[in-house]
Amino acid sequence: MRLELVGRTPRSAADPLVGLVGSKRTMKQKITITLDKQLLKKARALAAQRNTSLGTLLSNELEKLVEQETEYEQAKTRALALLSSPFRLGGKIANRESLHDR
Repeated sequence: MRLELVGRTPRSAADPLVGLVGSKRTMKQKITITLDKQLLKKARALAAQRNTSLGTLLSNELEKLVEQETEYEQAKTRALALLSSPFRLGGKIANRESLHDR
């Protein structure tokens, strides 16, 4: 089976995926994939239920996957930056003498 996945025209500026591949998403690339017959049958049925083509269905899911991965990497970078900076619980720092007063 030959399946054509094509990119869509650029969406609004609020589209989180626009910046992933560049500001314009007009480049299209055909791909060929091999799928199990049962999987293909179910995927076609799912696409029909959603009133879309199989190519569009797969393209949308790949976009979501790439977006999730990008968001994960950004969150990971922010978390690691927080871990590498000093963490204060608040209050004032006690000196040794006040800690050992009896």
